[in-house]
Amino acid sequence: MAHFKKVTHSFIDRKICEFWGNMVKNLDEPVRDSDFFSPIANALPHDKVVSLVLAAFEDDELDELASTNERRARLDFNDTADEILNSLWNNKKYTRKARLVAIKMAEIFLRDLSEDTEPDPVEQRVGELQRVLKLSDIEREIMLFTYLKRECNLDYPRHVDNSEKPVFYAMALDVSHGEILKAMDATGKLRKYEVLDDDWDFNYRAYSSFLCGTEDEAIERHFYRKMEGESLPWDFYGSLATTHGEILKKMLNARKGKLNILLYGAPGTGKTSFARTLAAETGYTPYEIRQGDEEGRNMNSRSRLAGIQIC
Repeated sequence: MAHFKKVTHSFIDRKICEFWGNMVKNLDEPVRDSDFFSPIANALPHDKVVSLVLAAFEDDELDELASTNERRARLDFNDTADEILNSLWNNKKYTRKARLVAIKMAEIFLRDLSEDTEPDPVEQRVGELQRVLKLSDIEREIMLFTYLKRECNLDYPRHVDNSEKPVFYAMALDVSHGEILKAMDATGKLRKYEVLDDDWDFNYRAYSSFLCGTEDEAIERHFYRKMEGESLPWDFYGSLATTHGEILKKMLNARKGKLNILLYGAPGTGKTSFARTLAAETGYTPYEIRQGDEEGRNMNSRSRLAGIQIC
């Protein structure tokens, strides 16, 4: 019988803990969704959460919390851990202490995770994506936070409009709002490479399969691919081959290293086919550059521009 090794996800857990802890530290408003506390509160044993609360609050404070008329702020140790923390947080008088309890929960959870030294495949793929897209550290962290928001139980404390998302990203990363806006600008790499969609959310369709490991293809293949197949003979292109083609051949033969060639023409005029033949004539390998169509993922070989790299 085959032996299966458990795949660790300690990297994801650590990042969830880090982002959640930052949110708790920077949040200064009531929590409308108790699921906000779930990632860490429910990851600890219920009795451990209760013991942390008992250690942080005086007996008279606990009595007051248990007898309040507002259910959202009423303490009941029979509730789940996230509901307990939610009730403490939403009593304005004790939000500061609730914050301290939450931070202590995160510290305990992070300490337990630090004992796991197994390599995490998700961390490796995140590093690969950062390398290929040349993301800065803050761009990498924004990508991670939005990915975990999409894939894991990491919620906002309330409903958040699109315009408010950068504020909560800044909280989760513990950086300034301006830094987040700069990294998420329409001309930046996160938008340029469609890591984020127009709503500033993680582009699930484009990168999720790579990050979660269900796609074996190297991440570079999202942006270019080797042009396969037989090429047509050089003389098939007639005067194009003897005029412009010869000029391009001289350029390629005189140059050492990579050369980018951008061909312009109406759809169906043979741009890609000509590039393949030109590469064959000069002993180079052609790559078709992904330009993005309405799906945002397909190679664009039917546009007026043909992005070709010959190397």
